[in-house]
Amino acid sequence: MPVRSLAVILNPAAGNRRAGRERARLEAALEAAGVPFEVLLTERPNHASTLARRAAGRFDAVIAAGGDGTLQEVAAGLFGDTSGTVLGVIPLGTGNDFARHLNVPRRPEAAVPSLLSADEVPVDGGIVRWREVSDTHQHEAVFINAVGVGFDALVAAEAARTKWVRGVTGYVVAVLRTLRLWTQPTIEARSIVAEGEAWGEVYRGPFFLAAVSNGTAVGGGFQLTPNARIDDALLDLCLVAGPLSLPRILYLMPKAIRGRHLDEPEVHMGRVQQVSLSINAGVPIHVDGEILTRSAVEVNVAVQPGAFRMLRPR
Repeated sequence: MPVRSLAVILNPAAGNRRAGRERARLEAALEAAGVPFEVLLTERPNHASTLARRAAGRFDAVIAAGGDGTLQEVAAGLFGDTSGTVLGVIPLGTGNDFARHLNVPRRPEAAVPSLLSADEVPVDGGIVRWREVSDTHQHEAVFINAVGVGFDALVAAEAARTKWVRGVTGYVVAVLRTLRLWTQPTIEARSIVAEGEAWGEVYRGPFFLAAVSNGTAVGGGFQLTPNARIDDALLDLCLVAGPLSLPRILYLMPKAIRGRHLDEPEVHMGRVQQVSLSINAGVPIHVDGEILTRSAVEVNVAVQPGAFRMLRPR
């Protein structure tokens, strides 16, 4: 069905405020497309989720204009929506990993027409639930691209402070600044691969990071799960065991950028419906590049098949 109206949720702070600077070009592209639209500006964390819930059913499509974090918030707002509203993204952020997976152009004047002629495709989502140190309450968040546990999340926190460097380069800078902070905790990872299966152990011991992904890349292009598919009703797990020496980390890093780390002895890969992680000390978690906590000790991640309908340019 062709898109007849758009709600564009713009995060002006995304991409080191690049999104705000692109507002005029974005609105000009929308006007040139001749489609009814409304641009809604976010004002605070999680505001995009509220705006998305309000726009659902009033517009044919809700478009996240920002980075992966903006897309995650908009997706969370549409999660469980039954109005038929379609989700889209215009990449104006720092990493833009999921938009890259969907082949959405970076320039607004190219992205807008590509979305208006795009196919509507089913896309899986996920739910992450976690418990923190000295906390009996279970927390919960929706994601669309990836959950990172451990060093990956610690790097995401540092990358948020160094957004003056974008993409893979910014992530590498964050990695190098974060290495001295990592303490190599111990993890027990269990998974369910198929419906009706019992939990099976994946790994037990020191760990470096665990990424549970719907998309192929995180951190502006690190292909931790290069074979992931967004519509297979599964999540891809990349667990990197530890302890790792600094030379070994520097050896693995360029391989991970290109997705060529899969056969390394420290790397455990798998496709799962659900994964459960128990950690002996509090570690950070991120969803789609945004930090949820720095002190998780139990994490459960589950796929939500076909949670969204998304615009994917042809």
